[in-house]
Amino acid sequence: MGTCRNGPGREPGSAGVRAPGITQPTAVPWYGFSMVFRRVLACLAGAVLAAGVAMGQGGVGPALQRAAELARSHRYAEVIKILEPLEAVAELDTPEQFELDAELGRALFHMGRYPEAYRHLAAALAIQPRRMEIGVYLEAAAWATGRRNEALKIFDGILASGARDLYLPVTLPGERSFLADPRVWQILEHHRQSLALDLATGSLGPVTLGDSRSRVVAAFHLPPNLASNPVITARAGPAVLWILRFDERQRLDDILIDVQHVARYSPYRLEGPSGLEARWTPAQAMVRLGSPASSESGPDGTIILRWRSDVAVAVLEFGTPPAPPSPGISPGAASLLMVRLRRPQAGAAQPGSQ
Repeated sequence: MGTCRNGPGREPGSAGVRAPGITQPTAVPWYGFSMVFRRVLACLAGAVLAAGVAMGQGGVGPALQRAAELARSHRYAEVIKILEPLEAVAELDTPEQFELDAELGRALFHMGRYPEAYRHLAAALAIQPRRMEIGVYLEAAAWATGRRNEALKIFDGILASGARDLYLPVTLPGERSFLADPRVWQILEHHRQSLALDLATGSLGPVTLGDSRSRVVAAFHLPPNLASNPVITARAGPAVLWILRFDERQRLDDILIDVQHVARYSPYRLEGPSGLEARWTPAQAMVRLGSPASSESGPDGTIILRWRSDVAVAVLEFGTPPAPPSPGISPGAASLLMVRLRRPQAGAAQPGSQ
């Protein structure tokens, strides 16, 4: 596995997989766990296949290979049935022991056998302490077995490593209970990464409405192949953080930001001259931005307010945030859900949609 740097997991330590701040040279905020996880599976399959070939048709290698195949199909009960007998094998080499503990720990976790999962995941991480994915699963298993302080310490370490995609670290322990802990939000705040958003000029971070697509790709340090995409999407796992759309002249025409996803699944915190925050209510927005040019009711009881300038139309959508709400948001109160910035000539697309 020497040629597979990220191995069968992700690395939470200082030498692990990093996706630095959005304006730093290697920053690609949506290249977090989702892309690494696909690489992880490929590396894991290759590693166990090599072990199986070396050992012939019988023994530990083929069993690990078969378990990895079953895990990719979420057949965790069968993974456990194959791997548990291997615990009796006295002379596993270190890579095999890691694969056994890591794969068995994940399977046990998904079957709800958290104390056993914790034991195996802790053993796997002791062998390879910079495996990010194993660290995430251990965080979740620690949380599920009442080891709150340990889970939060791992979560803090994941953020300290430079991780920007926090979907799995937040959702795997159980999103509602995890985000209900004030200490989680304190950790997020400690590792916050400022992301400038200026409603008046229509800018997000280093880009502004009207910028060429090539400039946007360069500003966000994206792979060159994205220079031809009409839409660029930043994600944390499956959750969309923001979407950048371009017109037929390849100019940035539309910016859509899911404020609640940014707050829950990333360390980014929107900042700008207006003082915009996820906890804004419609009344607070009007105090900061002045009277809107128009307002209307949206789907599901949302409130949509628009402000217009010569360079941007700012659309803010308010509604009930997902539970539990972030600090400062009263349960059931309407708070900021979406921000959309578009050029005035972009047409009459419905705000808050897509």
